[in-house]
Amino acid sequence: MENDDKLKAFFKEHAQPLRREVWFSRRVMNRLPGETRRKIRIIEMTVWFISLIVHLGVLILIVAIVITLASRIIEVFMYLSIAPIPMATMMDSGEWASIGKNWIKQLLALSFQGFFIVVALGIFKTLFSNAIVALNASTDGVILQMGLLLGYTAALIFTILRTGAISKSVFNAR
Repeated sequence: MENDDKLKAFFKEHAQPLRREVWFSRRVMNRLPGETRRKIRIIEMTVWFISLIVHLGVLILIVAIVITLASRIIEVFMYLSIAPIPMATMMDSGEWASIGKNWIKQLLALSFQGFFIVVALGIFKTLFSNAIVALNASTDGVILQMGLLLGYTAALIFTILRTGAISKSVFNAR
């Protein structure tokens, strides 16, 4: 607490003539004592490094989400490409009819998987917005908030991967 008061007094005394300058500009930083300047540099580098890790993590997870969504689209095209075969089995009144019925259940489940992905994206959009508002509003806990954003991104990818099982359970598709 005493160091904070000293630092505030120092800035008030030495940075007062530099009102239009950015507080952590080179001109202001050069007026700080060596030990204080070193501590500020360490904090800056730590925040920069953590930001880099979070940014790379988010980029990797975004690539995973895009790959997952692209694979879902390819899967829908594959199901639709074989549509004549299961539809032909539905004309049978015996045991072959179950093939067509199961195919329709799986196609519906696959189609609703897109709906569940949109719902998940809507939920996570709200979570991200709230976290970003909290990040912009607070001066402390920046590292925690960035970690929270990275955790939300990881949870989003796992949720998107899980939508297939949720959709299949809804339609009782095997």
